[in-house]
Parts: sequence; C-alpha cells; structure tokens
Amino acid sequence: MNDHRTDCRSGSKYKTWSNGNIDEVLSKLSNLIELHGFEGIVYVLTMLVRVGCVVSYSAIAKILGTHPRRVARALARNPYPLVVPCHRIVRKDGSLGGYTPMGRDFKEKILRIEGVEVEKGRLRNARYICDDELLALVL
Repeated sequence: MNDHRTDCRSGSKYKTWSNGNIDEVLSKLSNLIELHGFEGIVYVLTMLVRVGCVVSYSAIAKILGTHPRRVARALARNPYPLVVPCHRIVRKDGSLGGYTPMGRDFKEKILRIEGVEVEKGRLRNARYICDDELLALVL
C-alpha cells in the first residue's frame, strides 16, 4: 500500500483508508456518525487532526456549539483508539487531559512518538496546537 503522508505543517493531503478511494472513505465516515450520533461527529473531527499536531477540546466544542466537557466525555467512550486519535485532543491550557483506553502516560508516549514534545503531562510548546487549522477546515 502506498502511504503518501507528509509533514504536519506542509499542508499537503495524504491518502488514508481504502487506498485513497474518497467514496469509500466518505461511506465509512458516514457510518461512524450514523452508529454513534454526536460521538461519531466528534470522532470524525478528531480524525482530521494530523500527526504531530493536537487540538483542544474547546476547539471541537466550538465547532459543535457545545461544552468542552461533552467532547471529552465522547472521546472517553471512543471504541476505536488510535483509529480515532483521541490522544491528539488536549486541554486548552496545553495539559494533556485524560486518556481512558490506557491512561495518561500512554497518551503522552503516543504523542511523543508522533513528534509532539511533552513534559510532565503538558505540551512543551504551543506550536503543536492546531486549533486554528481545524476551525478553518470545517467552519
């Protein structure tokens, strides 16, 4: 399978599921929303966050017109960890927040693997926060 991923900041698109067949991707995303309702919408928005970037619960809440805690609760019930990369969603202040599937230490480890600098449960630098990018993409 050809993987055409690029650096988080380059702006280039990359192929994902179904070897880039957009109809199959849209069908799978539609099914996710249909099966999970509000949570499915949160999952789809979470899947838009690229490797090496994080987005705040608040940014997703703003898009959906809801409270950040509702977004956090939806992600706490995420049945597809890593596929729906809830580890890329953090608190607005740069602290990591929770990570139900395997704990906060695991969330920190995954983010480090993806190139996000984390220290003692917080982002080391705000440059990893891509709230504006997600908001521009969907609003």
